[in-house]
Amino acid sequence: LMAEQYVSAPVCTPSRFCCLTGRYASHSKSQMLAATIRRDGQSVVGWNTKIILGDVTLPRLLQQAGYKTGMVGKNHVFHVADRKPLDYRADPNAPQNKAKLLADQRLLCDVIKQHGFDYAGAIYHNNPDGNGPRALAVHNLDWIADHGVRFIDRYKEQPFFLYFASTVPHGPGGASRSWNSDPRATAQGYLDTPPQILPPRESIPKRLRQAGVQVDDRHANMLWLDDAVGALLQRLEDHGLLQNTVIFFFNDHGQRAKGTLYQGGIHDPSIVWRQGGFPCGSRSEVRVSNIDFAPTILEIAGVSDPTVTFDGRSFLAALYGKNDPIHESLYFEMGFSRA
Repeated sequence: LMAEQYVSAPVCTPSRFCCLTGRYASHSKSQMLAATIRRDGQSVVGWNTKIILGDVTLPRLLQQAGYKTGMVGKNHVFHVADRKPLDYRADPNAPQNKAKLLADQRLLCDVIKQHGFDYAGAIYHNNPDGNGPRALAVHNLDWIADHGVRFIDRYKEQPFFLYFASTVPHGPGGASRSWNSDPRATAQGYLDTPPQILPPRESIPKRLRQAGVQVDDRHANMLWLDDAVGALLQRLEDHGLLQNTVIFFFNDHGQRAKGTLYQGGIHDPSIVWRQGGFPCGSRSEVRVSNIDFAPTILEIAGVSDPTVTFDGRSFLAALYGKNDPIHESLYFEMGFSRA
């Protein structure tokens, strides 16, 4: 299914808040957001809308229902206190810096687990440029995909939920810092050996040419992301799990006017996939928002908690061909703006 999907906030942190809580980001209890309310008299929605300990999250509800839950990739939404990244100019190979990078990764994973995840790995706390040393400020989808596959392997005998938060296609997009960067460079330092879970990076230009697609960094990064999704699908198929898995593929905001509440910032076509498809067919015109993901996934999983209130509503009925609107209107927020 290709859905007519919107995001209620058009930058990453508040959008991820919506996805993982089913609530508008202005509900965040983050002290950073509270400070803007005290200063400006209203919530100023942006990168200050963190999920904090005690918040009800999608992974926590699934975990309580017996699911094993995992997160890999970019955080940028769970609040992590007392973390001071290394300086941008730091040498990642210096022994004390290597130890610091590993300790930071353990801290990040521990915080993520406190929010309802059984597994956390290959975590970028921020976009590549915001994690510390410039030498490591690159994307590494091989590393993220490797940990995604490890999670599937570990919990293949139980129901599970994987939140796979790719750092691509966010910048930096140049070859030397994305699809053609050092495959050993990660947010936790240099690996001894690069992961071997994806097709070789040097094959990307050749495969683009064979497909008749222009060879540039944008297309190369998209093929790289395709490879990562393909690795997850292949592992699900290898374990005989593909027929019992639903996959949500979406971006956290539109690409044409990021940060605005115009159509180019909030409209975000997405895919909900299962083997054999859904009764609604390949496209639905029912307008849904990313606040609807959590209640929809919970209904698919058969999980219900009457004590939890969502701003979103399940659109499972739309997947089964019912075209009734699930919202009377859609609502959007960014900075001081509302729409």
